[in-house]
Amino acid sequence: MTDRSEQHKWDHYYRELASSTEIHAGARIVYEEVAQALRPLMSAGGRALEAGCGAGFQSLFLARLGWQVSLLDFSEEALSVARGVFQRFEQPARFETGDITAGAGEADHDLVFNSGVLEHYSFEDQVRLVRGMARRSRRHVLVLVPNRHCHWYWIWRAQQAVAGQWPFGYEKPASDYRPVFEAAGLNCLGRAWFATGAIGHFLQGVQGLDDPLRALLVRMNTLPIFPVEQRAYLVGFLASVRTDATAVAGFADQDDTDADASDARAAQALDTLVSDLRRGPPAA
Repeated sequence: MTDRSEQHKWDHYYRELASSTEIHAGARIVYEEVAQALRPLMSAGGRALEAGCGAGFQSLFLARLGWQVSLLDFSEEALSVARGVFQRFEQPARFETGDITAGAGEADHDLVFNSGVLEHYSFEDQVRLVRGMARRSRRHVLVLVPNRHCHWYWIWRAQQAVAGQWPFGYEKPASDYRPVFEAAGLNCLGRAWFATGAIGHFLQGVQGLDDPLRALLVRMNTLPIFPVEQRAYLVGFLASVRTDATAVAGFADQDDTDADASDARAAQALDTLVSDLRRGPPAA
């Protein structure tokens, strides 16, 4: 399925990052948050494959928790950056050049995942990619993509694209991957929301906000005023290759059974915030 133009795009992107193995503070929080959420999936010596690894930072944080990690990408430039990342942080890993849809390799991983990959493909290609991921897994498949309901992501992205600073091409955030998983023959286990802390990054990049308003929005995003479905930049969808799989802590379909209590918490949070701001900063 390898699309040469897509491969060249990512080769160029990672060639520009070839000397960068730094992890920004905001990104570090996201990688750690996802890694901790995956703890319930990890058995002793658990094996993970990142299919479409890019720079490999998420795998690095899994390796730090004791996972045995393998990284696969069709871009040699991406794998070169990933090798540099793992060398710098002195973590072991296996590296593999290839296309996950090619069918090579054994089903010898407990988790096959990627982050920031499937949103660049059509539904049909997403199904093929997920099937390829499932062929390498004996338990779980995880997809992490931008969250369809995060409005600050959309505003930031629109401004970046208008300014000619959007290098990623087609990108389709998501609210549900059940149809993809079901078409690929997997058992969908639910979703989880991540990276509410990344909104500060987007707000820094949104033009037209003065500093007081930007600071207010960042602070509001740390409170239960907006639902997590709007505050989170990433949404993770978890599936199993097994029909007898059980639920995994932290991954579930959202429901509104707690809607009234949630509404009350939002109102109280905003009233408390307004009171704090009206009092002003504490005296020195």
